[in-house]
Amino acid sequence: MGNSESTCSPQEDDCKEAETKLMECALAHLTPKVVEIGTKTLEEGYKAAFDADDDKYEEYMKGGPCKESYMAYVESSDKDSHDKDITMMECLEAHSDYYHKFLDFYNGGPEQVMKEFESINPFRDPIRGHEFLGDCCKQQYSDFMNCFLKNI
Repeated sequence: MGNSESTCSPQEDDCKEAETKLMECALAHLTPKVVEIGTKTLEEGYKAAFDADDDKYEEYMKGGPCKESYMAYVESSDKDSHDKDITMMECLEAHSDYYHKFLDFYNGGPEQVMKEFESINPFRDPIRGHEFLGDCCKQQYSDFMNCFLKNI
C-alpha cells in the first residue's frame, strides 16, 4: 500500500501532463492579452464617459455628494486606499442618480473585458487554439492534441 502508483493508464498520465503544460504555457501567453484587453476596454470606457479628459472627470467626481469620500480616496496612501475605495464606492452607489456615468463605466468594464476575451478565447475549438497560441505553445499544444486524438 505504500507505493504511489497511478490508477490511470500511462497514456492518461501523459495526456494529463500534456494538458497541464499546455495550460501553464497558455496562461503565461494569455496574461498579457487579458491585460491588453482590460486596458483597452477601460480606456475606451473612460473616453466615452469623460471624453478622456482628466479635468472633466475630476470636476464630475467632486461636483456630487461624494466629494469628500472621493477626495479621501485620491489623497490616501496606498496602504489604506482599499478602505477608502470601499467607502467611496458605497457612497457612489448610494448616489447613483448623480454618479451613473462613472458607475456605468466602472461596472461595465469587467463585462466588456469578458466579451472581448471570449472573442479571442483559444480554447473554444482546436483550430482557434492553434491559431491563437501560435509558436508560443506550439509543442505543448501539439503534445496535448496528439493525446486528445489518440483517446477519441
